[in-house]
Amino acid sequence: MFWLFVVASTFVSAYAIFRRSWRWMLVSAVLYSPFAWYLNATPNFRGAWLILLFHLAASVALMRGNRATAWLLLTPSMFLSIWIALLVISQ
Repeated sequence: MFWLFVVASTFVSAYAIFRRSWRWMLVSAVLYSPFAWYLNATPNFRGAWLILLFHLAASVALMRGNRATAWLLLTPSMFLSIWIALLVISQ
């Protein structure tokens, strides 16, 4: 179920950057939060909820009109999602 939120968050993030809408970026952070809190509950990923700060920082970057910075700020959450997906698939 969390994977649907991760995929939806990715699409909403891309939409937010293309539309330059910081509000949609906040929606993306809300969609990503269940996945981040779930990872935070596991012993190996303590502090995973801090990845949401990157979404909030991307929202601030969009508010200031800087799309490139917003893309860069979203890469850690994308890499984390891809890494976890590869771990799940390889088991």
